[in-house]
Amino acid sequence: MATPLDPSRDSYSDTLNHRPVGREVGSFETTDPSGDPSGDPSGRLQTYSFSAEYDADGIRLPRPGPPAPPCRERKSMLFLGDSFMQGYDDRNTIPFHVATEVEARTGLCIAAYNAGYTSYSPSIFIVQANRLIPLLRPDVVVVDIDEADLFDEYVRYRGLIVRNEQGRTIAVRGSPAYAAYLSRLDEIRSRPLYIARFIEKQLFTRAHSQRVLADFRAQAPLAYSADTSSGAADRYRSELAYFDSRVDELAITLLRYLPPQNVFFIHHPHLGHIRPDASGRRWKRLVATAVARVAERHGLNFFDATDVLAERFGASPETFYWPGDMHFNLEGTRLYALAVAAYLATLPDWQR
Repeated sequence: MATPLDPSRDSYSDTLNHRPVGREVGSFETTDPSGDPSGDPSGRLQTYSFSAEYDADGIRLPRPGPPAPPCRERKSMLFLGDSFMQGYDDRNTIPFHVATEVEARTGLCIAAYNAGYTSYSPSIFIVQANRLIPLLRPDVVVVDIDEADLFDEYVRYRGLIVRNEQGRTIAVRGSPAYAAYLSRLDEIRSRPLYIARFIEKQLFTRAHSQRVLADFRAQAPLAYSADTSSGAADRYRSELAYFDSRVDELAITLLRYLPPQNVFFIHHPHLGHIRPDASGRRWKRLVATAVARVAERHGLNFFDATDVLAERFGASPETFYWPGDMHFNLEGTRLYALAVAAYLATLPDWQR
């Protein structure tokens, strides 16, 4: 029998409850803080900084407000995903760009709810769907499933999933390391002197962040797809079968709330999917292939932007990713979102 969870005390995942609720900051080194792939002509590295704020439901703030005229019809969209969906500042996220472009193409008014967060994957999307869809009642759900999710599901979250008596996923527990991290923060916050709390927290969080980053890099979450050798799909048969089961449960969960035509699985490429290595090989689309099969099985929409973005990125695709990082920069994020919006706008229900 599953152990009951107290949402006020037990984190469903490392970050699902966004504890503490509030603002988070991040930064990237770039040759142009605007994210323009042309870069600063001087070539000097600068720092692009951003912040994001979340409410108690894990939705990025600000939430959508009332529609502004003229408006043919209002549609609400819930976006689920990992750090790619989470995005950067408020005007540099996939949901923002998709909503803006769909509105321009269709005359619809779009209320976009961004529930993306770092390292979220299908098992956590299941929990989010059950929590957020009844609350928000979106017309459409868009789920970005990343190639790194194969690693996240099989390695990170497989032993942390909580199921009910019917075998359905009801939670993904926080990792023991994360629980220890929270416990240590609580201990530091109990210090009576502010200056002692401030110094100790700065030292602890900085050291913790470095350990987490080192551990993340050592784990190589993209190792499955980066294996360009022949027979990779057979070699990872067990991992892919398990991943299929997680995406399948996600699809079944979403279909409890929405008709299949209102569910969209989308997929983005990493640089290795577009730029060949020294031997001329590109990364495998293991996750994209698996998600496409699940989408076909359940009659859901699926859009893989790899080929579209390979054409748009041209001869220098690396200029659309942050240097030394797996993520799109601001322009790469915008172009991916425009490709998704163009796909949505071609569907019959979205026509003028």
